[in-house]
This record gives sequence, structure tokens and C-alpha cells, in this order.
Amino acid sequence: MKKKSTKKSRITPEYDSQRQQNVLLERIEKKVDTIAEGHSGLGRKIDKTNERLDEMDGRLQIISSNISGHSSKLAEHDKRFDRIESVVLENSRDIKEVKANVERIEQKLDTVTTEHERRIQKSESPVH
Repeated sequence: MKKKSTKKSRITPEYDSQRQQNVLLERIEKKVDTIAEGHSGLGRKIDKTNERLDEMDGRLQIISSNISGHSSKLAEHDKRFDRIESVVLENSRDIKEVKANVERIEQKLDTVTTEHERRIQKSESPVH
């Protein structure tokens, strides 16, 4: 029977250094892979965020457009209210004038009526 020769591999400084470099490179490669995965995840999140921002920008443009439309309508309403206010003031003055005229007419009617009643009473009363 042959004996197996037990050869012990001798670790030479060259071999040890090369092995260390390989281990370090493997570690670096794993870390780079982890960073790349993280970067890819961040890229997806940024894309989703950009989509949401674009959607919100569209909504804000619609809201801004609506506000502009409402502003112009409010300006129209302000003009209308100003015209209504001036008409109401004018009508108020006219009403006061009409009331004053009615009061004068009532006074004249009272005077005329009183005068007629006095004449009638005088004509109906026996002459003395």
C-alpha cells in the first residue's frame, strides 16, 4: 500500500497577499452591490415622487385657472353691486321726494276739506 503523501501547502507571503486582496475585493463587490440596490430603490422612489409632483402641478394649474375665472367674476359682481348701490341711493332720494310731495298734498287736502266742511256747515246753519 502506498501511503498518501501529505503535502502541506505552504503559504507564501505572495499567496497570502493575493488571498487577502481577493477577500477584500469580494467584500467591496458585495458593498457596491448593496449600494447599487439602494440607489436603484431611490431611483424608483424619485420617479414616483416626480410623477406625483407632475400630477399635483396639473391640479395646481387647474386650481389657478379656476381662481382666475372666479376673480374676474368677482370683479363683474363688484361693478354690478356698485351700479345697484347707486340706483338704490337714487331711488331712496326719489322716495323721500315723493313722500314730501305726498305730505304736502295731504296738507292741502286737509286744508281744502276743512274749508269745505266749514262752508257747508255755514250754509246749513240757520241765518241769524
